[in-house]
Amino acid sequence: MLLAAYIVTVLLLFGLVSAAWVYARRAIIRHFRTPRRWEVSMDPEAEELIHVLEQLIDLLEGNGDTHWSAWMRRVKSRLEDLDVQGAHDLRCAYGGMGSFNDFYLGQVFIGGELTLKPEHDELNAELDRLRSRAFLLASRVGENR
Repeated sequence: MLLAAYIVTVLLLFGLVSAAWVYARRAIIRHFRTPRRWEVSMDPEAEELIHVLEQLIDLLEGNGDTHWSAWMRRVKSRLEDLDVQGAHDLRCAYGGMGSFNDFYLGQVFIGGELTLKPEHDELNAELDRLRSRAFLLASRVGENR
């Protein structure tokens, strides 16, 4: 009888240790797979970045863009959820051919020919201002984490 109680005790302890190991392993995996988040509140530069993204979205959508405005909406949503990975996603839009750096507003096809809107200089000056500010803020938000 004593031997049976000992065996049951060992098996229970083994089961508890195994369950604790599985739980700890899952928690470790979840920690490294989950994007980093701000501790308590959003930092001021992230708030400013969200504001700049709102302006970019308005400018892009107001001029018929769907691709980059959707990208900016996704980044904004992640930042609003306190997901710092959104800043990294934004910085990724700035490199290589066809990147956000290459985007130009005010181009229209008229009669099968690409022409520029009369206000294209002002549109692109505003785009460059917002684009540069967004990149700077995204770099700061990313390096602070």
